[in-house]
Amino acid sequence: MSAGPRGPTAGPPEPFAEHGPALNTDRELWRERDGDFYAPSVFVTASGGIGVNVGGTVFVKPIRGWFALAEAQRAPPAGLTVEEHGRLNGTIDALRDQLRETQDLLAQWQRNAALAVEARKSSGAPAAAPRDWEEAVASRDSLLDIQRAQIRQLSAECERLRAAAARDGPA
Repeated sequence: MSAGPRGPTAGPPEPFAEHGPALNTDRELWRERDGDFYAPSVFVTASGGIGVNVGGTVFVKPIRGWFALAEAQRAPPAGLTVEEHGRLNGTIDALRDQLRETQDLLAQWQRNAALAVEARKSSGAPAAAPRDWEEAVASRDSLLDIQRAQIRQLSAECERLRAAAARDGPA
C-alpha cells in the first residue's frame, strides 16, 4: 500500500519511493533532434560501452563488439569466399597479436636485464656474470625463435589467401 494525494491507496509503491532517482552517468554523443528525448541517440556509458537508442530499444556493446558486428556485415573482397575472408582477417589479427606479444616479451626481457644489472651493482658484484648473461640471451633468443616461426607461418597463410584471391578474382 502506498500513500496517494488523498491518503493510502492499494497498488504498487511509487517508482522512486524506495530508492530515489538514479544518476545517469551516460555521456551523450549524438541525438537526432536536440531536446527530443524519444529521438534516436548514441551515448557512452560510464564503463566505456557505446550505446545506441532507437525507438526506446537500446543496445550497448564495447567498441570491439560494434566493430565485429559491422565487420560481419561487410562483403568479402572479390575472389575470396566469406570463410576465406574470415580466415584472412583472423590470420592478420593473429599476426598483430604475435607482434604485440613479441614486443611485450622483448620489453619484459629488457626490464629484467636492467633490474639484474642494478641488483648486481647494489650488491657490489660485477654487472653481469658471463654465464648468467649467456643463459639470459639464450632464453630470449629461444622465445624470439618461437615467435618468428609463428609469424612466418601466419604470413604464409596470408600470402596463400591473397594469391588465391588474385588468381580467382576478376581480371
